[in-house]
Amino acid sequence: MPGVAPVLDQLARLNIVQSLATGNTPAVARIKLSALRVGHQLDLKIGSYGTDSPLRPDLVKHAIDRATKHHGAIPGAVIVVGDTPWDMDAACAHGAVAVGIATGAYTEEELASSGARLALPSLGTPQHRQRLYRLLGIGGGLGTTRPGCAATDAGQ
Repeated sequence: MPGVAPVLDQLARLNIVQSLATGNTPAVARIKLSALRVGHQLDLKIGSYGTDSPLRPDLVKHAIDRATKHHGAIPGAVIVVGDTPWDMDAACAHGAVAVGIATGAYTEEELASSGARLALPSLGTPQHRQRLYRLLGIGGGLGTTRPGCAATDAGQ
C-alpha cells in the first residue's frame, strides 16, 4: 500500500482523528496494520469491526457514531477512504465524503461512478497525496471539505 504511511503520518501531525471501518475483527485488524507498519496513527477505539456488523454501511455508521461521541466529529467532515464501490456507497449513505483508491479490483472510474468525490490510482506519488490533501483542505488546499458524494475529481 504505497503512500499510506506518509498520509497517516501527515494527518496525525495535524491532529486529524483517524480510525478504520473493517470487516475484520479488532485482533486481525491490528495484525494487518502492524504488518503494514501503520496503525499507531489511528484511534482504534472508535473504529468499527466485523464484530459490530456484517454490513459495510453499518460499519461506517458505527465508526462515525463513535467518532462523534469521542471527538465531536460530524458526518460531513468524515472522510471514508476505500477501494471498492461498497466503500463509496457506505460513505455516501452516512453523509461522509468518499475517496476511492484503485488499489484493488476496481478502477478509478468505477469508484467515481459509485460516489467517490476523489478517485486516485494510488497514494504512492506525492502528486496523488497532494490531491487528497487538497480535498481535505490542508497543504495549500481548497479550504474546508464540502460534504456529500460526487465524482467531481475522478481520474484527473
